[in-house]
Amino acid sequence: MKKICVAACMLCLLCLHIPRGAVSLPFEGRYSFYVTEAVFPDGCDVTDAGIFYIITCDFSDAPSVRERLDGVVGESVTFAGGEKDFAAAVKTMGRTLFRGTAGGAAVVEGYAERLPYGVTVKGMAVNFQAAFDGENITVGTPLIMGGY
Repeated sequence: MKKICVAACMLCLLCLHIPRGAVSLPFEGRYSFYVTEAVFPDGCDVTDAGIFYIITCDFSDAPSVRERLDGVVGESVTFAGGEKDFAAAVKTMGRTLFRGTAGGAAVVEGYAERLPYGVTVKGMAVNFQAAFDGENITVGTPLIMGGY
């Protein structure tokens, strides 16, 4: 059932296109944009994830890359850190709604007033997800797509 809910959320995200603008996440690390259109910005890695593409770049390049992208349905940033860093990142993002584990990683889903787009999970608006695998922290909006 959980896989069906996640798949439904992913399909809903593909219908949502976030307008061009600044990056949404306040962390420095490896930045990823989830897009529905195949584009290949200079200096970025592009992964075909099947129903969307993941464009990954350094944080310093993220604002200029973001300005050139259409069809963005989400974004995430991954950076090294420990448990305290994970807790601080979650607190920085906003209110925690759900906690759990997936694939050996601690996962938190929540809601942040400053993020304009989200999905509905268990009847609640969710617009960020954070994961900690013991070495790296990934924070995404509205959800992390791909892996963490």
